[in-house]
Amino acid sequence: MLKKILILLFGNVKLLFLKISHPKKLKYSLYNNISITNEIELKNGGRIILGKKVIIKKNCRISANKGIIEIGNRSGFNNNCYVVSHEHIKIGDNVEIGPNCVIVDHDHDYKKEFAENGLNRYYKIDKIEIGNNVWIGANSVILRGTKIGNNCVIGAGSIVKGVYKDNSIIIQKKQRM
Repeated sequence: MLKKILILLFGNVKLLFLKISHPKKLKYSLYNNISITNEIELKNGGRIILGKKVIIKKNCRISANKGIIEIGNRSGFNNNCYVVSHEHIKIGDNVEIGPNCVIVDHDHDYKKEFAENGLNRYYKIDKIEIGNNVWIGANSVILRGTKIGNNCVIGAGSIVKGVYKDNSIIIQKKQRM
């Protein structure tokens, strides 16, 4: 019980410092359970909106780089998730995201010229919408331009891009060696 209280306290202190340094770019509830080992970033005008009772377990990276990240009430991320927005990622209420999942609303545009330092700074971007009551299995990747309806299940290890209707089950068949 003491451990849970300390996690809640230190996670909220971390969010408070972020809120002080970015007062209009972070909105959150005091009832969230955020591990102190997470990396939460607001860069280049990005914004993050956390609903009530959001759980973000250990070693997750949530980064709004120009974009907006909205996470609904009672949604949760398991360990080692990676969410980066250059445009808009909206995650509904009661969404459960398994460990090691990646959600990104951008891809590098490999056809563009590289900068002088050899890094590609050009992106293709498109928003992501994840409905309510969605379960995303471990090691899944959600790519730009994806819209997942309400009450969907995404099987572990899936790479998801496109539009999926409410109540869909999304799996990818794996080949055996």
